[in-house]
Amino acid sequence: MRFHFVANIGAFTAINGAFVPTRSTLACMTGVYDLAAVYARVELAVTNTAPTAAYRGAGRPVMSYILERLVDEAAVALNMGAAELRRLNLVPKERFPYTTAHGAVYDSGEFEVVLDKALKAADWSGFEQRRAASAARGRLRGRGIAHVHRGHGRGLCTQGRSDHEVRRRRQNHRLCRRAITGPGPRNDIRPGHCRTLGIPVEHVLLRSGEAGIRLVGNSAGGSRSMLGIGSTCRITSLTVIEKGMALAADALEAPAADIEFKDGDYRIKGTDRSITMLELMRRHAGTSPHPLDTSGEGKFGRHLSEQLPYRRSRDRS
Repeated sequence: MRFHFVANIGAFTAINGAFVPTRSTLACMTGVYDLAAVYARVELAVTNTAPTAAYRGAGRPVMSYILERLVDEAAVALNMGAAELRRLNLVPKERFPYTTAHGAVYDSGEFEVVLDKALKAADWSGFEQRRAASAARGRLRGRGIAHVHRGHGRGLCTQGRSDHEVRRRRQNHRLCRRAITGPGPRNDIRPGHCRTLGIPVEHVLLRSGEAGIRLVGNSAGGSRSMLGIGSTCRITSLTVIEKGMALAADALEAPAADIEFKDGDYRIKGTDRSITMLELMRRHAGTSPHPLDTSGEGKFGRHLSEQLPYRRSRDRS
């Protein structure tokens, strides 16, 4: 595939104004398809209009539209169904981790499963019957299909790193500190942490930006809240659970190998003897630091400069 398009960036370059139609757009230019070669040229035009910047999608919808429109045109030219042609060109599950023609790495994916679910939900095979019924009423009915594949969570610094820590704040409470801005994650990260640990949400306090606390993170843009700190939160929570295995084994007077964790309970396998995560927290409340205090770090994606092949080429020259 070859792409060439012109992007209006306005009267002057604003923050990330040139980034959106170039790197952000081209990062997902192969979409979900197994493509051997791809080329793109983007020209940035300075005009007399207002400068542009990131707004709801930041270039990804543009690339998805261009790519999916091309696939539709190919389906017409080949006299094939739009869904059929897409299925033939999807990256198969056994190819993961998959490196795209432009160097991006997809760690996992089940694109065909997603396609099947969409076709079933839309009753794709029943479309002709619905169209005939619409025609009988003097109306037109159409349909469309598209795979929208987006790159999220890239870091403008520190490799997209997000730090997270869990500390005992007071009796029966855990303090979670995050390294990211924005109010939205409060409603998502705390319940996610609680589900993993199996403790009520009222027992977790979430803080960010505290004086004297050094945690590394990025802004909340590009879905980094859930992909970055949300994933790091889960990693940290799983570490807390692992730390608790030995403590639970001691409390239950059983070998650690016989202990399992599920829904907030440490249990001796095959028995009804158990101890909850909250009870384990209480038992060691007088210990400083608390044995379940944990710090976590997650790195997602690569440093932005490592994702710009044209920039590396320029540096070498």
